Amino acid sequence: AEQRRRSSWSRCEDKPLSHPPAAKSEKLVLAAECGCTTSRMMLYSIDPEEPIVQGQLPPGRLVAEERYPNIAFKSLTEIVQLFLTQDCGLKGAQPVVAVLSLSGIVIQNQCRFTNLDWVVKGSDLEKDFQMARVEVVNDFVAQGYGTLTLGDSEVHKLHDVPPHPGGNIAVIGAGVGLGQCYLVSDPIAGHYKCFPSEGGHAEFGPRGAGSEELQLDLLRYLKVKFSGWNRISMERVVSGTGICNIYDF
Repeated sequence: AEQRRRSSWSRCEDKPLSHPPAAKSEKLVLAAECGCTTSRMMLYSIDPEEPIVQGQLPPGRLVAEERYPNIAFKSLTEIVQLFLTQDCGLKGAQPVVAVLSLSGIVIQNQCRFTNLDWVVKGSDLEKDFQMARVEVVNDFVAQGYGTLTLGDSEVHKLHDVPPHPGGNIAVIGAGVGLGQCYLVSDPIAGHYKCFPSEGGHAEFGPRGAGSEELQLDLLRYLKVKFSGWNRISMERVVSGTGICNIYDF
């Protein structure tokens, strides 16, 4: 049964590349976005000498892309194996490096998924697929680096204050949880470095003018609803599940 499920999305076997490498200098790079329910594999052809310019799309061309339901697999290694050997459209595809964006806390280049009993180690994948480097990053760190590629036409400005070149950047996004990260410019290296944050777990602090009680009432409601915990985090209010909590309130 498991094999039949997999065959439904294994549709690219032995298919020629629609965008083959244009030059010998280009290298194959594996990128992956792995959430708790779905993993998206992407294979890029990239010239290592092509510069990275802030406010522009990163260098490289997408060669192949596939999505896989995690429930049908025992590990992320199985998904990577299927993608590279069968679904990417390039027989014997051999990426030189890989970057995996995972939903969970990353420590020493390894991650245990937040809502999935998988542990992913970059060092193990390097050995399994003979890649020089496999970098494991938190999913919101990937989002943070992604903001650096946005052009002016892709940004909605909240005020008229001009951006300060090289200034610190905070990134906040509500999804399944409340993701947060921050970017700091390195003047010596000449680029930004992104750092993860678990700021979504900070305390929910009710606000309101004067004797306003609405948010205080919401806090009391949530403390009863989640009585097994002593505290209510911002993630209980500002997130996908937070919408349900507010609706129930």
